[in-house]
Amino acid sequence: GSILVISPAAKKMFGFEPEYNKFIGSQVIDYIVPEDRERAKLNIISMFKSNYAGPNEYHGVRQDRSIFDIEVNSGLIRGANMQPVKMVFIIRNISERKQAEQQIHRLIQQLEIEKETAQLDANTDSLTRLANRRYFDEALSIEFHRLKHTGAPMSLIMLDVDQLKKFNDCYGHLAGDDCLRQIGTTL
Repeated sequence: GSILVISPAAKKMFGFEPEYNKFIGSQVIDYIVPEDRERAKLNIISMFKSNYAGPNEYHGVRQDRSIFDIEVNSGLIRGANMQPVKMVFIIRNISERKQAEQQIHRLIQQLEIEKETAQLDANTDSLTRLANRRYFDEALSIEFHRLKHTGAPMSLIMLDVDQLKKFNDCYGHLAGDDCLRQIGTTL
């Protein structure tokens, strides 16, 4: 796990100057957050057992202690006897990709909320918030098919609110909507 060679690009990625040479001899896992180190060790062991352990994502630590997302691809260099003698790690900064993935995740969640709201709006009357005719038709179809397979009987009650127009004319449409909501809640 000791670093033998490091590229100038890797030094820059981790926030070090090109002439900084104290990487040599340090441990690879020293440059990832402590929470990811055990997993990194297990991945290295797995790779040495000829089980490819990559690519892997970790949280890297820069010289200024800031944390960023990295993807690590690794490979073994084998000696004449085909035994592993060295490892090569190719590290990419994937912070922008991770931010984009998080943004996509947030947008998907927002779309799910909007879809649920649209479904609710499509199935309810906007004034009374009671189920509308579309919902009735869908529910009736579902129940009809379910009961057709089970053989159970189905009952349907329909009613009409008498004199609602006169009520609206006398007390106003808001009172009429409230009246319908109360009737719907009671039923």
